[in-house]
Amino acid sequence: MSKAVEPNIWGIHAGKTGDADSQFLKKHCIALGWTKLGNLAAIPADREALKPLIAQAYPEKKPGAIPVDAGILFRFVHEMKQGDLVAYPSKLDRQIHLGRVEGDYRHEPKTEDGYPNIRPVKWLKAVAKRTQSREPGQSVSSAGADSGPDRAAFTRCRRCRV
Repeated sequence: MSKAVEPNIWGIHAGKTGDADSQFLKKHCIALGWTKLGNLAAIPADREALKPLIAQAYPEKKPGAIPVDAGILFRFVHEMKQGDLVAYPSKLDRQIHLGRVEGDYRHEPKTEDGYPNIRPVKWLKAVAKRTQSREPGQSVSSAGADSGPDRAAFTRCRRCRV
């Protein structure tokens, strides 16, 4: 008898001001910027390989942020799988959109939104955000949340199970 694999649940933010919100919801995807790095699938599947590329492309980055950013990119390209779930708290409509990853990573350099690193998503449901404070572990958090103007931030929710 084979053990069923539980999907991961990932949290993603649409940039500091929610500027990728339209792309996420209208184009049925989640996306990261990092335009100066090009096609992330062309980089070896190794977090260490990402670090010098990030440092070179983004010289303003603090040295301590580079390993965090490398982890974010690695997870988006190599750890996220079809069937995983996504939680996206929209700043524009004040809802948390829940979706399922529908395909592999792809790079679309001509996207007008500035977020060319994409995962297709089927949005399943949207629920209103609560205005009262949350219990610990209930919020959708992100490593490096909203850490730059040209990228969405994202992480796996470690306390969540389906």
